[in-house]
Amino acid sequence: MANGGLHDAGEKLMGIMLALLCVLLFVGCGVGAWWLRERANVEGITPLTWFDVAAAPSHFFSPPGPIAFSPELLLDSLGAQGERRRVHVSERPIPGLLGTELLSTVGVPTELAGSMRIAAAACGVLVAPSSVAGGRGSGLVVPTSDFTVTGPSPWLLGMDISGESVSVQAVPGSTILVLGNAAALPQHHWFRLVDVDSEDTVADAWEAAWDPGVCRVVKVLGISDAGDPQLEGIYYDIVVSVQVINGDVVGEVVHQNTGYRQTFWPLFTGIKQVPVPIRRRL
Repeated sequence: MANGGLHDAGEKLMGIMLALLCVLLFVGCGVGAWWLRERANVEGITPLTWFDVAAAPSHFFSPPGPIAFSPELLLDSLGAQGERRRVHVSERPIPGLLGTELLSTVGVPTELAGSMRIAAAACGVLVAPSSVAGGRGSGLVVPTSDFTVTGPSPWLLGMDISGESVSVQAVPGSTILVLGNAAALPQHHWFRLVDVDSEDTVADAWEAAWDPGVCRVVKVLGISDAGDPQLEGIYYDIVVSVQVINGDVVGEVVHQNTGYRQTFWPLFTGIKQVPVPIRRRL
């Protein structure tokens, strides 16, 4: 009986030791994973998704002033409060109206990137996925305080009679209607060109292209009058037209709500337009 009691006690002790070992292994794995994650965040080796960042224009004919962008507010908006996270920032040169400009590109942990557009809007800035990732060799910094973000490059239309540039800012959520043989259409992601195919009316394509972070540009071949029936149902803020008047190519930009009207000489004309099939609304 005594031997049996000792045997049972030995088995019980062995079970307790195994249980303690499992607990220690579990805790050790958790601590190790936490340490690796923290080290990755601090050293900047966490997988990142990059976004171009710009201050949101609020006026069509004047650029927004530089604003302070807060990494802490962005992390709070992304739901990363209390975690050792970092917002990585890289500035790269891009062509601008007056020479080279600097564009801020922000990298956030990939698992948080899905909410970036909404989180950025809460911080008062626009973001768009960037195909250019930052790196230690391209001016990468890990900010702990606010940094300055400028507005996006405008759409340069041409020059007025005094030689001053005439341009339009990409006001988020707005629409620009293009009439006639327009100057070169904007090619960056703060403007969205409305595509129309044989399955869509212009209004349908316009509605589908709405985004609170971009400015839609509607251009349909063969339409030179804002009252064309094909444009029924479209609400626009700015009209940009390029016409031939007395043998000269002359452009005009009109903001109907304020009565703003400006004549300009386009920098680029004679662009070949690709026919766009339109199905008229019944």
